[in-house]
Amino acid sequence: GNLSFKPAETEFLDDDSSYDGEDVKISLDVNQMLLRGSSLRNTEYVYGVVIYTGHESKIMKNSASSRVKKSLIEIKTNYFIIFTFGFQIIA
Repeated sequence: GNLSFKPAETEFLDDDSSYDGEDVKISLDVNQMLLRGSSLRNTEYVYGVVIYTGHESKIMKNSASSRVKKSLIEIKTNYFIIFTFGFQIIA
């Protein structure tokens, strides 16, 4: 099949977007879109088309980077290792 849309437009899924299969033409709009992180339930099968999956997409720009979590024991152990290494260099 063929996927047709206007890549220069800011909206990928506008009135002119469509999928032209062998015997059927399906109009693509917001109702057929599944965002990243969404889950689909009670469905036997899904036909999908990936439109854009880069770091410049709106969903990626709005997602915050995850913070690295360390326990107090990890922080103290790292401090003692650095202190011991520095003390061995000096002595």
